[in-house]
Amino acid sequence: MGLYSKSHARLTRYVQAAVYDKDDVKDIINETLLRVYEKFDTIEKKESFIYYLFRTASRLITELHKRQHRYTEFDEDLIPVYPQNINTTQTFEVKELYKALSRLSLPTKEAIILFEIEGFSQEEICQIQGGTLSGVKSRISRGRELLKRILIDTEKILIKHPQPKS
Repeated sequence: MGLYSKSHARLTRYVQAAVYDKDDVKDIINETLLRVYEKFDTIEKKESFIYYLFRTASRLITELHKRQHRYTEFDEDLIPVYPQNINTTQTFEVKELYKALSRLSLPTKEAIILFEIEGFSQEEICQIQGGTLSGVKSRISRGRELLKRILIDTEKILIKHPQPKS
């Protein structure tokens, strides 16, 4: 379990960013661990463990979305825990980013989360998501553009209709 303990926080952040229901997050993490544990002896290269872990979680997230036939609503309570020194503006910006992410298609959202939030390289994302390197690059590029448009539109709405102070 030493291999997993190094990856736990990253996996949790990834699943939370992709799935917005607390119970689904727990279920996916637990099912991921169960499946990886059952197949652990078949992993030839232990340095590839993290890719196997994230690929398994990715497939479970995809299965969940197919079963639900919808994207789940964004839940602000599932935003990963940040250090105490994060200010209110940063918290608001993170919430807006997660709301914008929830509007992307699942493969694009996963590629953005893995690249921008979790720090995987494009080659590593290709190992996790499958497909081609050019496909991963396209998803990241398209995802960035879509996020930019969504966030610009959100900012325009917020300027027209400022949020009440609490």
